[in-house]
Amino acid sequence: QRGSPLEDVVAQCPATEAQLRASLGTTNQYPAPLDLDGNVVSANRSALAGIRASAPYVVGKTFRNLPWFTATEGMSETVRKAFAAAAQGESVRAEILLHLPIGDRYFDFAIRPVFDQHGNVSGVLADAVDNPERRRAEETPGKAPRQTPTGNTTRRQPPDLQHQHTSTHTAT
Repeated sequence: QRGSPLEDVVAQCPATEAQLRASLGTTNQYPAPLDLDGNVVSANRSALAGIRASAPYVVGKTFRNLPWFTATEGMSETVRKAFAAAAQGESVRAEILLHLPIGDRYFDFAIRPVFDQHGNVSGVLADAVDNPERRRAEETPGKAPRQTPTGNTTRRQPPDLQHQHTSTHTAT
């Protein structure tokens, strides 16, 4: 008997099973196991609450086209590129600002490949950790948003995702 899609992803990365299961229950972490087509396999309560949605609304849907990204200009395309890199075996990290239905949130965002026992990419794990310290700093009166070299604030600039070329095989 075959397990759920989440169980399949977890089984393929046993070294991170405890971390993944723990993150599925945390309040500031938004993990999203994805299949190789970029569709959401599962989402935790925090991630769903961030977009005021239920699991049936996101499971099986294309990750980049969901409300986590669609209200932030250019973010769906940024996530599409990050997913493509992860599907090719690269890890991508960035600090991002998302305009969510519950309000603006800064996240430490990572998207990385999940490898099977043969070293092939078998899935992708996207993970975003809410960065409340950054949000509080932005909300503090007199604190201006960080400026880019062109003078634009980070709120108007899509993130410059950093590719990490040191992917680690998680299966043994």
